[in-house]
Amino acid sequence: MAQKKRSEKVVKNIPESIIGSRKLFKKSYETIIHNKKKLAGILLIYAVLYFIFVMGFSLTSSMGNAVNTGASKISQASTTLSYAVSNMYNGNSQSDAVVLTQSLLFLVAVMATIWLLRKLDEGKDVKVLDAFYEGTAHFIPTLVVATVLVLSLIPALIAGAFLSVALKSSGSSMETTIVFLLSVLALFFGLLLFTMLWPAFYISATTRVRPMKAFKQSIALTKLRRTKILGRITLLFIVLLVLFFVVLYFFAMISTGFIPYVLFILVFIIFLFSQVYLYKLYGSLE
Repeated sequence: MAQKKRSEKVVKNIPESIIGSRKLFKKSYETIIHNKKKLAGILLIYAVLYFIFVMGFSLTSSMGNAVNTGASKISQASTTLSYAVSNMYNGNSQSDAVVLTQSLLFLVAVMATIWLLRKLDEGKDVKVLDAFYEGTAHFIPTLVVATVLVLSLIPALIAGAFLSVALKSSGSSMETTIVFLLSVLALFFGLLLFTMLWPAFYISATTRVRPMKAFKQSIALTKLRRTKILGRITLLFIVLLVLFFVVLYFFAMISTGFIPYVLFILVFIIFLFSQVYLYKLYGSLE
């Protein structure tokens, strides 16, 4: 009897498998299609606020003068894309106030999206503005969690820097190989640390818990599933990055004048899809 009880306890502690990649992409797409009006409302508010407070009512910002019309189409496309991205994020002249505004707008938009998705899952009919008013109710603890998550990426960034140096190194093959392998391992464990703490953001944004408790719940929630979660997030990043450049270069080959506008729209579409995808991934852990 004692052995039976022990085995039952062990079975209960084994976490369920998370949702598959294909199903996750499909569910994210279906969620956006079924709730396109409300999600588009959040996206529109976020885009307008970003356009006003970060970009200063400018999408093009003397971009045309930087493009060499005598160069090849690919060269023109690359130059225009570079200037468009720089302008969208306010270039090298970003002040601390602009960076802070970007960060706060992003955090508010993410929290509003999470709140709306949660209410839609519960079958409630809510207004878009309510997502911004009520979705940010736990703003301070969520801001603390978000700050810790950013700091948790520092080991991965350091490992990535060492990996870059190892790839460019002209030293002996043995030394280069050792540094490369150590950098890859450090990068993997650095990203694993972020993955372990990542659900704390959703816990903090949707429930009234202190950041420390949110992190504890996150560690328990991701137990034995961290590599799979990291795989799902990495796949999302790769797919969106490929689509991002394919779409932009496609329009750039037609006309470089399209780039600032396509980029602006594309960035917010990617934001929306990634938030729905990550929310569904978090939901599969609960």
